[in-house]
Amino acid sequence: MKINRPYFLGIGANRSATTWLSKILRKHPEIYIPYLKEIHYFDRSPEYPSPSISLQDSDGWWRRAHRIFLQEENEKKKDWLKIYLFGTCNDSWYLSLFDYAADHLKCGEITPSYALLNVNDIQKVYRLNPDLKIIFIMRNPINRAWSGFLHFLKIRQQKFEEFTDPEIIAHLESEKNTMRGDYLSTITNWTSVFPSDQFHFIFFDDIVNDPDDVIKKVLSFLDITQPFKMEIDLNKKANEGLGIKIPDKYRDMLHDMYADKIDELYTKLNNPIIKKWKRPA
Repeated sequence: MKINRPYFLGIGANRSATTWLSKILRKHPEIYIPYLKEIHYFDRSPEYPSPSISLQDSDGWWRRAHRIFLQEENEKKKDWLKIYLFGTCNDSWYLSLFDYAADHLKCGEITPSYALLNVNDIQKVYRLNPDLKIIFIMRNPINRAWSGFLHFLKIRQQKFEEFTDPEIIAHLESEKNTMRGDYLSTITNWTSVFPSDQFHFIFFDDIVNDPDDVIKKVLSFLDITQPFKMEIDLNKKANEGLGIKIPDKYRDMLHDMYADKIDELYTKLNNPIIKKWKRPA
C-alpha cells in the first residue's frame, strides 16, 4: 500500500504570503494540502506525547483548531480534525494526516515556523523524506516585522493606540520576532541537510508584482505541468493585516537591527530585490 507523505514543504517566512500560497495550491487538482494549513509537527518538542498537550502554546493554536473542529459540518474534515487534535503525536500520526489524499496527488503542508528549526529537527524532516521539495518565501524583514506586530494586535483584538512606545519596541526587538527575519540562518540550516536543488526561493515583492508568474514557477518546481483551469484571483490577499503604516521611528530602528543581516543575505543570494531592502540613501 502506498504511504502518502509530504512531497513539498513550505517553511515560511511568517507574514510573507504563505497563507496566500497555500490557498492557491490547495485549489490545484494535482495537489493535496491538509485541512489545516499549519500542522506544526516538526517544531514541537519530542517530549510531548500528544498534540492535545503540545498544541496548547501561547498563541492558542490548539484552542483555535478545536474551535474549527466544533464548527465543522463536513464529516470527512471532522474525521481528519479528530486525528489531528487527539492522535498520538509521532511520525506515523504525521504521515496519517495525508492519508485522505488520493494516490496520484502531490501532498504538502506549509508551516512558517519551520523556518526556525535547528539542524537536529531538520534532520528529522530529512529522515521522513530525503527528496522533499522545500519552498521558502522571503519578505523585506523590516516590513515583515511590522506586519508581524500588526497581526499580533489583530488576533488579540487590540488597538495600536493601546500600546506604549516601549511595549512596541520590546515586541519588535523580541527574539521570537527577530528570528523570523533571519533568513540567512534559515537557509544555512536547511541547506546543511537538504541539497540546494531541492529549494525554491520566492520573494514577496514578486508575489506583489507578478503573482501569476510566481505560481507558474512554483508549479514547475513541483513538477506539475497542468495549469489552472478554474478562475482564481491571484491578486486577492489572504490573512490581510490592519494596514497601519509603520512610523518612521520604528522603521529606522528596524533598519538598524536588520542592516547586517540584509547585507549578508545579499552577499549570499546576490538578488537585486534584497538590495532594495536596504535603508534608502
